[in-house]
Amino acid sequence: MATSTTDSNTTTTGTKPKTAKVTKSRKPAPAKPAAAKPAFEWPEGTKPRDLLVEFLVERCSPDQDAPAQGRPYISGDRMFTHGSWWIEWVSKKVGVEVPTRTALAVLKDAGLTAREMHFKQLGRAMAMYVGAPPAGTTNIARRVVERTGGGPRPAPSEQAAKLAEQLVRHASAKLKDMSAEERAYIVRRLARELSATK
Repeated sequence: MATSTTDSNTTTTGTKPKTAKVTKSRKPAPAKPAAAKPAFEWPEGTKPRDLLVEFLVERCSPDQDAPAQGRPYISGDRMFTHGSWWIEWVSKKVGVEVPTRTALAVLKDAGLTAREMHFKQLGRAMAMYVGAPPAGTTNIARRVVERTGGGPRPAPSEQAAKLAEQLVRHASAKLKDMSAEERAYIVRRLARELSATK
């Protein structure tokens, strides 16, 4: 039997004090992984290769500022397009957003490779897909690329012509009598004059 002793300051009982139960917090259940998006499928009857030809027929421009207009072009035996131009067009064409990887795979399957090119009209470089245009694009107007420094070289200056004549004359008559230094001087002068006319 439990006894208790009481005085003016202290009360003691023989029973042990009850302790509060500690409840363990439960760990939250792991979140379920998001369902994977289904792989993109082209609409039934769609042939991506044919769409690429249609894209070029519809959008290609022979203008010099075609890149500034966001339009692909064909120059000689090469076609040039930016990936975003093709992705935007083909997504509108099929009526559904085509994933970037899927759209660019069409360009790669057509033999195009990405290459950085600088356009003076834009004042910057762009990554263009370049390669032989697919069959069915022979009637598309070609863009003639303006090149600086191209075309036939101008005739040498009169002074360069005289130096050339002098060199030939010395070579035929006095080459053996000329020192190596003299020959080198004439060659340097001739090369300098010719390079100034390029």
